[in-house]
Amino acid sequence: MNYEILFLIKQWKSFNISGEIFKFPKKCFGQPAAKTHPHLIQAGEVTPGLTKTEYQQRRYNLMQKIIEKESGTHLDSHIVIIPAAAKTYMTQDIPYPFRQNTEFFYLCGFLEPDSLLILEGKPGSLPDHRATLFVPKKDPQKELWDGPRSGIDGAVEITGVDSAHNVEDLGIYLSHYIRDNKNFMTWYDYSRPAHSTYHGREITQFLRDNNYQYIKNPRPLIHSLRVIKSAAECQLMQKTCSIASQAFIDVMKSSHPGVCIKVFH
Repeated sequence: MNYEILFLIKQWKSFNISGEIFKFPKKCFGQPAAKTHPHLIQAGEVTPGLTKTEYQQRRYNLMQKIIEKESGTHLDSHIVIIPAAAKTYMTQDIPYPFRQNTEFFYLCGFLEPDSLLILEGKPGSLPDHRATLFVPKKDPQKELWDGPRSGIDGAVEITGVDSAHNVEDLGIYLSHYIRDNKNFMTWYDYSRPAHSTYHGREITQFLRDNNYQYIKNPRPLIHSLRVIKSAAECQLMQKTCSIASQAFIDVMKSSHPGVCIKVFH
């Protein structure tokens, strides 16, 4: 029955279990979305409380910071490369709990591992830019075990980036960028790579092909943006504080002499 249920998740089909009818949406994503989890995500949101416009503004603000930092230089273009975190395993088939790379998550809200975000802009058009996501390819067999993947269409629909590609095309995309652009700045955290596989393969090859010219770390710029909170972020922080405060109150109400701390976990 497990295989049948997992298969039906991808279809507009219903089935009967113990007299109850279950119906799954035809389209699934690699993270909660308004279509699949309307009780968690509102229309237009990427993550709870944060809309596509909010994430677009964050990317815009980063490119604005790049303009301010690089004013007076004679570079023709800028490319920002932000990898997602990689999935890591305890054993061959058992992964550790996944935590997304903070900088990647801040700029696009995409939760799937082994992805990558590229921002491209030219001095004459900055802070306007192009945002491209590289995501794991749809694979029905792997999705039976690991859960659904958004794929390129789903990634664009969820996050609102300009375009998306399968991550297998990253090397070709970067080589075409070098072919079509000269005298550009690469913004990439070379000292602390977030994804060792992409760093050691596609990204290092890209930097080598450009003779390791003009490389700067975007992390300080992103961190300077994160210090200033938007109205939506402040609202989320207030909500999380309220939930945590209520949790402490509930614990104190239930505690009394003789109750061990493990009871409250």
